[in-house]
Parts: sequence; structure tokens; C-alpha cells
Amino acid sequence: MVAMEDLPFTISPSVSNLTIHAEETGESWLEFVAWYPVQGKHAYVRFNLQRPIGIKMCGMGGEGDTGIGEVTASKWLAEINELQREYYPNYADNFKNVRHYYVAGHDDRVEFLAEGFTWEVVEDLPNWLSRPS
Repeated sequence: MVAMEDLPFTISPSVSNLTIHAEETGESWLEFVAWYPVQGKHAYVRFNLQRPIGIKMCGMGGEGDTGIGEVTASKWLAEINELQREYYPNYADNFKNVRHYYVAGHDDRVEFLAEGFTWEVVEDLPNWLSRPS
């Protein structure tokens, strides 16, 4: 699992470009334009989600700040766990390793419940700021 403080990037402050791919039993991932402040560069980054149980995209708002992080006192995760205990008591601890993450840019945010994620650079974007619209 990735520690949030170990990420060398954040979501680009100028544009989100969030893309979600979610499958019930297959691979699920999130892609976005990342900003590397130390190197002063942009790249398209993919988070590969580990055992995701929920993904939502919002126009803004949600439980976290802007940037990339974890919601530590998640209302969403508490609700999921409550429903699990109520309707599936034999599997009440099924989501005990699940955490609530967010990736929030200028215009959009994605929140996901997963046991963790790995990340990879999909494409370096050396001329991101000078690209025509």
C-alpha cells in the first residue's frame, strides 16, 4: 500500500482530467494529470485500486480537501460498514482493511473506498502548460 506522504506528486492545480475505470470483479483504476512540484513537471498518473468497494465522482465537495489524501473519519465508510453488519452479520468485518481516499482537483473530485492502491506514470507531459486547448 502507498503511504500518502510518500507520493512525489499531487493532482495538477490547473486542471483535473480525472478518468475512472471501474469493474465489479476486474481491474479498477483512476487516471489524472499529476504535478511534481520538486521537478516542476506534469505527468499522466494511474492509481491501480486494490479491492475497491466504492468509487464516486463529484463536481466538488465531499469529505476531503483538494489534493490527494485519505479521509480519516469517513462518514461514507462508516455507513458501508453499518450496512454490512446489518445485512451480512456473518461477514461484518469484511471491510476492516478498507480506507477512504480522495483525489480532488480544481473542478472535479473522485473519492474511493479500497484496501489501497499502487501508482504508475502512464505518460510524461513535458509541454503540458504550453499545449493548445
